[in-house]
Amino acid sequence: MWVEVYLVNAKQIKNVSGRKTDMSDAAWIQMLHCCGLLKSSFLPDDLTETIRTLVRQRKALLYDSTRCIQRIQKNLELMNLKIHTVISDITGKTGKAIIEAIIAGERKPENFLPLLDERILAKEEDILKSLEGNWRSECVFLIKQCYSQYKELQIHISECEKEIESSLQQMAAVANEGIIETVPAKGNEDEKPKKRKEEEEKKK
Repeated sequence: MWVEVYLVNAKQIKNVSGRKTDMSDAAWIQMLHCCGLLKSSFLPDDLTETIRTLVRQRKALLYDSTRCIQRIQKNLELMNLKIHTVISDITGKTGKAIIEAIIAGERKPENFLPLLDERILAKEEDILKSLEGNWRSECVFLIKQCYSQYKELQIHISECEKEIESSLQQMAAVANEGIIETVPAKGNEDEKPKKRKEEEEKKK
């Protein structure tokens, strides 16, 4: 006798409350399955499972990275520094340059002005006011550690994204009989049909 095995959500096989045993549960599940009332859960193949694991890891790394940024902002606030409220992105070119200067020991607000990118719209006087703080040593120490963790996490995220891209290419190759189609650069849209025609001729 051939039996098709299902992985089923426990909510679908919940029995009525009261006395029950393993044997009665087994009989109840068998009856539901025989009547076609159970729906099999999704079981990913090995490649899909690999991609899902990598994507979850990337999500966790992004969360940790965000936490590091929040800790940096918190310690800036504790020192009465408001630079993260003046510039739009503290992890941008200007934000990172200012953080690195603070870690390196810079304390004079006017010395931070050369670090500003030309795209910063805030006025110089606002930026100077935002960099007037009490420069607590423990806060600078924590900013240094959080910034180091942030940079390390960015490296891990980049490595994880490369691994995801590699796995996606493998999936595309499996779905397309070993052929991986690349997206043409702008201005080369006409080359894609030619490549397909060449591949078809090779198959013949």
